[in-house]
Amino acid sequence: MKYDKLPITVSEQIEKLKGRNLKFDNETKAQNYLTNISYYRLRAYTYPFQDNSKSNQPLMLKLHLSKLLNFMFLIENYVYSFLMQLKKLK
Repeated sequence: MKYDKLPITVSEQIEKLKGRNLKFDNETKAQNYLTNISYYRLRAYTYPFQDNSKSNQPLMLKLHLSKLLNFMFLIENYVYSFLMQLKKLK
């Protein structure tokens, strides 16, 4: 399978997430997380909060939720999910 999309830098990943209404309290910290956790893996944690009502536009976070959501909220959900999967291995 041939992939035509080029990888994007961590800074571009942050800008893409900001463009989808995700807030960042500390971009330096976010860069560190995105260096270790794939943007595409983390993006799956935004799905429940997306506004899919306009199919011709990029997926945006629901505006009424975007005030509550920030990057660290996604990280906390990612870590919690990871810990629950580890717990199942016992």
